[in-house]
Amino acid sequence: MDRLAIITRTQPGADATAEKLRHREWAPLVMPALEIALTEADTFQPPQAGEIPIFTSANGVAMASKAGWKALGRVVCVGPSTSDAAREAGFNPVLNANGASDQVVELIVREFEPGKQSFVHIANSAAAGQIVKRLNGKGFPCRFVPLYDARPIVWDNVEQSWSNIPDGSAILVYSRKGAEAVSAWLARGNVDTSGLHLVCVSDNCLPPFEGQVFASRTVAKQPNDDEVRLALQSLPRHSVG
Repeated sequence: MDRLAIITRTQPGADATAEKLRHREWAPLVMPALEIALTEADTFQPPQAGEIPIFTSANGVAMASKAGWKALGRVVCVGPSTSDAAREAGFNPVLNANGASDQVVELIVREFEPGKQSFVHIANSAAAGQIVKRLNGKGFPCRFVPLYDARPIVWDNVEQSWSNIPDGSAILVYSRKGAEAVSAWLARGNVDTSGLHLVCVSDNCLPPFEGQVFASRTVAKQPNDDEVRLALQSLPRHSVG
């Protein structure tokens, strides 16, 4: 019998993950922890000619398209899923950092000369401009555009789904903010997690779950969906701890 994989990734990524899990021992249950909402796009200046966008989520690509911002050419992306979304949106060439924000900064420092190129990081408001601060500190002009918000899904909207989660199921978590939302669900519903597996995209997702007991906690080797699914496939059928 297939085991249940609870996918808390935001849409449309959650559906993409679910499709890739079908017929692979895990039965996907799509339960996004966050919903994406476009901010007042008119208050921000879209990428200008010669300015290279940075995307640290496929949601950023989707929101830029939703805002009517056109692909102007080269783009820097955090990982494979975001890179795929950028290519589909018409960006070319696409530079894939294949990691997290640290790898984005490292790629730009390695591939570009300070002061010769400008960048714009298009992300959600929680990103807080950290990549911009680091790039500016290294001599790379960059600005931050908080084009969208990631808002937690309230417990009332998911309560029914948690009523019949069997032991052996896995919870897939894709961001720190998503982890905070999921942890709040578990606490609010007094969910018994001792028989559930926790699979996180990075170590940054673990702190919100301190004090909650799981059958196992696993972190993807690289912070992307491909590695989250590989980590899921590696889970033992029976694990206690």
